[in-house]
Amino acid sequence: MNYLKVIISEQKMYLYEENELINTYEVSTSRFGIGNKKNSFKTPLGRHRIIEKIGVDVPEGGIFKQKKFSGETF
Repeated sequence: MNYLKVIISEQKMYLYEENELINTYEVSTSRFGIGNKKNSFKTPLGRHRIIEKIGVDVPEGGIFKQKKFSGETF
């Protein structure tokens, strides 16, 4: 089984394949904090299934606003 694990306090995401750590990525979670309230723009906690992938052709450091690449990078 493959899965991703995000550690908010570290701002890191870990990719596991068959329970073996494959790679680590830096991430940026919501500036609104954490929480599960719908439409709060907070980073939700818990287990989630990925249903959409965005940003395939975006340069590294690309900034997204409402799931769309803003044309800016950091």
